[in-house]
Amino acid sequence: MPKFLLKVVLALLKKFLTISLTLTLILVTPSLSSASVETVTLWEDCKQLSRIPKNFIHLARSPLDWGEKDWLTAGGIAGTTLILMTLDGGLQEFIQDRKTSGTQSLSRLVKPFGEGTTTLPLMGGLYLYGLLEQDERARETALLATQSFFVAGFFSELVKTTFQRHRPSTGRPPLTFDGPRWPRENQSFASGHACVAFAVATVIAEKYSHNSFVRGAAYTLAGLTALSRVHDNDHWASDAFFGSALGFFTARGIINLHLENNQLEMSLTPGGVQISLSF
Repeated sequence: MPKFLLKVVLALLKKFLTISLTLTLILVTPSLSSASVETVTLWEDCKQLSRIPKNFIHLARSPLDWGEKDWLTAGGIAGTTLILMTLDGGLQEFIQDRKTSGTQSLSRLVKPFGEGTTTLPLMGGLYLYGLLEQDERARETALLATQSFFVAGFFSELVKTTFQRHRPSTGRPPLTFDGPRWPRENQSFASGHACVAFAVATVIAEKYSHNSFVRGAAYTLAGLTALSRVHDNDHWASDAFFGSALGFFTARGIINLHLENNQLEMSLTPGGVQISLSF
């Protein structure tokens, strides 16, 4: 394995272990404060979160099993990204010339929704609510959104390390790439904020698809988060677009994997045969 890839893997592993410890504390805390919470539920949820590395590997190799529709979708995203790259310079100038105090305030407001320091505590709170109120939809949404956050974040970091594109704030031309190297100095492509914001928003929109307000609010917030990165001159428009698409389809993959992992279990009970779903 090339030296720089080894360092990337180690850095990602360190980040994963650090945040996993935080999540473990979040999951264990309610069991200490509420006798009504079943230990088996916490254990099953911990098992679900433990699938994050496995799900990442599964999605990373999924192109090997893609069909014609999947390749057409990927081609459309790649083509749109390339077109935007040719327009990045003009788009960046257009947006920067129209910044106001109002847009700056809005950008500061939505940017944190693409960061773990904001998103993970929110998902932790949603999980605790679902656990204590026995709201399975809320609990499952928090677990899937957390998985999507990490897996999408890992993909974003790999893309950043591979391309190492210069940010617009450096003053370099839009198509300035350093390629894979370590240490990383330029991390414009793709936008990590946009990626994880759309990863979380997609799960929320899917789990609450019956509620048009929640669905619309989730995608609107994610879209504004992506736009804020271009507005703040930290990313090119193509960075934000590709990051958003990467987050969206990563979340779709996590949701599909979750559905595939649901197994119909049959167990014998004193009253007969019990059939239950295992998540």
